[in-house]
Amino acid sequence: MGTPVDSEKTRAKIINAAGLLFAEKGYKGVTVRDIVGKANTHLSALNYHFRSKEALYREVLMEACKADQISSADQAYLEKKKPLDALAILVEEALKEYGQKGETNWHSIVITRECREPTVIFKDVAKAYFQPQTDFMASLIAKAT
Repeated sequence: MGTPVDSEKTRAKIINAAGLLFAEKGYKGVTVRDIVGKANTHLSALNYHFRSKEALYREVLMEACKADQISSADQAYLEKKKPLDALAILVEEALKEYGQKGETNWHSIVITRECREPTVIFKDVAKAYFQPQTDFMASLIAKAT
């Protein structure tokens, strides 16, 4: 019988494998069998942790959004800067992130793919995660003008 640590490792493997595949092929281009194959696990493990491809995709999107969020420490740092300087830093960091290559950057690729080929699932997730960032950037723009 697996331990809770093993269960969490399996869950993380499934999310990472799904993230890589969704980044490469999009939501519609990936099957649950593709995901369990990439994660080197069983369909029962995917069903246990997520119940459905849609629920897994929601989790992948939430993980991607968390990775791209502005931390409270970064926000506090940026608030001390001149508004235009803070905006320049935000843009520069975003471009660095989106310019990274390789398997470790699936988070940004999934979000970019969602912007090009939006799914219904992304709407709720994006609002929850990006609204605070959008509000923060809007306040910087308002201060700069």
